[in-house]
Amino acid sequence: MKLKFLLSAGVLLASVAALASCGGTKDNHVAGSEGLVYTLSDDEDHYIFTSIGTCTDATVTVGNWYNNLPVTEFGEAPLGDGTTLKKLIVSEGITKLAFRACRSFSVENVVLPNGIAELPMGTFVRCDKLTEITLGTGLTKFNEGGALASTAIKKINFRGTEEEWKKIEITNEGDIAIIAAAQVVYNFKG
Repeated sequence: MKLKFLLSAGVLLASVAALASCGGTKDNHVAGSEGLVYTLSDDEDHYIFTSIGTCTDATVTVGNWYNNLPVTEFGEAPLGDGTTLKKLIVSEGITKLAFRACRSFSVENVVLPNGIAELPMGTFVRCDKLTEITLGTGLTKFNEGGALASTAIKKINFRGTEEEWKKIEITNEGDIAIIAAAQVVYNFKG
């Protein structure tokens, strides 16, 4: 019986260590990639992701927790013009994107969380190499100014149903043409 407890405790410790190593916690707090810059909001109740900083990872995860506060916003053009970024993962809990949020010359794949209601104008502007995006549930609108400008998107993964996709307001003709040429996958798990 004692051996069984020690083995269980060992498995528990290994599980906690594995969870910590990927940046998560039991509260679903994700620290994000090392070197990213987050700025405290004016009301000091959350953080905004504002710069790629010193991060040179090919896959960058924008965390949802920093300095004991949530990160809920993605600032204007924080990715810069670096060439190492290939995949961008935005953590659950970030619900607001700013103008030109995902602008990057090198990004090929962007994964956005559930809960983002609108893709602002220029969300993916200058993303010439972007071929795949994942969009979450809760999305209601692509800004009429165009969210997908200058992209090479071939695949759009949508976590919602086809019926939910059809309810999203998309009025920009450029966005409509890009979406019509892409493969849209509904009920995506990932």
